[in-house]
Amino acid sequence: AFLVPTSILALQHNESIQDRSNDSAANTAGLSRIQTPGESKEIIEGLKNGKIDLVVGSHRILSQEVKFKNRGL
Repeated sequence: AFLVPTSILALQHNESIQDRSNDSAANTAGLSRIQTPGESKEIIEGLKNGKIDLVVGSHRILSQEVKFKNRGL
């Protein structure tokens, strides 16, 4: 998880990471208030089941509903 202070920064960092990791097998996603409720639900499910490896987000990633399958610590 990559925590940033604003939704705009979350969007920008996620786009940069996706651009730079085209050849990588890692799946990334952005989670902030910019995503629709449907997109947020899909991302949260992806984090729970391990389909998403890296999430870039604002304070939204600190909510109780966001659970990680493996934090990789």
